[in-house]
Amino acid sequence: MSRLRWWELAVTARKAPRSVASEAQGNERLVPLLVAASVFSLFLGLALPIVSVRKLILFKDEVSILGAIGELFSSGEVFLAIVVLAFSVVFPVGKLAVTDFIWRGCPVDDGGIRQALKLLAWVSRWSMLDVLVVGLVVFSAKASGLANATSQPGLYFFAAAVGGSAAAAALLKRAAKRLNAIPPEML
Repeated sequence: MSRLRWWELAVTARKAPRSVASEAQGNERLVPLLVAASVFSLFLGLALPIVSVRKLILFKDEVSILGAIGELFSSGEVFLAIVVLAFSVVFPVGKLAVTDFIWRGCPVDDGGIRQALKLLAWVSRWSMLDVLVVGLVVFSAKASGLANATSQPGLYFFAAAVGGSAAAAALLKRAAKRLNAIPPEML
């Protein structure tokens, strides 16, 4: 065999396994952009104030999600702090991590993609819960008449992160379905 033939065999042997990223078509190619935008929005949504509460005209307090978690821990409300941490930080970050893993690293022809898609579906169920809770807090503060609460940019960035990750997951699921990699129970 000539040297060229050995080189061709070496290159062929090193080909990466078929992934969703390598087989993406059309809108499906937006998944990495949506994941990156969602990570950026999530960071801002966690760090920026989500609600501003004004009491008796004189006192104003702006609360971010990370600040609220820290305040809950420091005031001894450990269980509530862990719940908020789980639903506000862990589940959204987990959803983005699983989405990115399926997109980039999970071989389509492997049974592992089915397990990863099941995990993504489970994590996705809990993604919007925190935005709903924050919305209820703002509504209840306004309805009580004791304080005036207004939503702040952090809430919108957090909602954008949740929406972007949901769109990325939907495009990923569509691509997996097209590639016959999705489990029948998820159809």
